[in-house]
Amino acid sequence: IQFHVTIGHAGYSLYTGCPFPCWMQWALIGYAVTFIFLFANFYYHAYRRKPSSQKGCKPVANGTSAVTNGHSNMELVEENGKRQKKGRAKRE
Repeated sequence: IQFHVTIGHAGYSLYTGCPFPCWMQWALIGYAVTFIFLFANFYYHAYRRKPSSQKGCKPVANGTSAVTNGHSNMELVEENGKRQKKGRAKRE
């Protein structure tokens, strides 16, 4: 709605002969149109597209992953904001 209102406002300013430069009004209209396309693309991918089924993969639960930054040498566990190696006792 916001982008459409922006386009309407800029179009109305062009129609009424506002002293603001016309090229800036047209640039604003083009800018708002690109945001409409970008938001439509985001909305489609985030809410409308069916999730692809991943065969043979375990679902990721709450941010845990077997691979961190492309390396899986050692799993790390994050507890209370501190990282520690899995299996080691925590010193206090």
